[in-house]
Amino acid sequence: MQDSFTVSAIDIDDAKHRFDQFYTDGLSTEGSQGYRNLLGFVKSKLKQFNLDYDPTAILSEAYERGWRLFNSGESVEKPIAWLRATSFNIIREKSRKHQREQPCEFEFIERHLGDSYDDFALKENTDEKYARIAIAFRQLDSSDQKILTLRILQDLTWKEVVQDFEAEGENLSETTARQRGKRALNRLKRLYEQ
Repeated sequence: MQDSFTVSAIDIDDAKHRFDQFYTDGLSTEGSQGYRNLLGFVKSKLKQFNLDYDPTAILSEAYERGWRLFNSGESVEKPIAWLRATSFNIIREKSRKHQREQPCEFEFIERHLGDSYDDFALKENTDEKYARIAIAFRQLDSSDQKILTLRILQDLTWKEVVQDFEAEGENLSETTARQRGKRALNRLKRLYEQ
């Protein structure tokens, strides 16, 4: 099967047929090489983004978008490349949606630690979850505790966190502070889950 074709007003039906043929051939038991490669690409991107979706469902959605494109009068010049790019965009959309739906990691920890780590540590809290977070927090090194305390407990912006570090003689960018904060939070979560 040809992986590239152009569409004019005269042969739009032929283009639709080729687009449809590429997709349906891939669903047959032997499938086309192009379709198998595309399916492998989708599987690898789903794994890269840590998403648990059926790769064929992603390709089906890309196929449906292709048909909507044809129905709007537009064309697809290279179906494999178009399906690949569209599938990747769908995966990125799902990843963004997944991230928006999950509570922010900092919000999760803040909810469990309360307003102040010191106040929290002094409370007699019978809830095992809170005790486990406090124990995990104490196991972090001092720099991890500091960045989480500044960002979560003191509710500072990343810019303010950077300024605090600069006041103590350590120069770092906001990006570096964010990365350190994320790594510290991941370490805290791992310790919490042990």
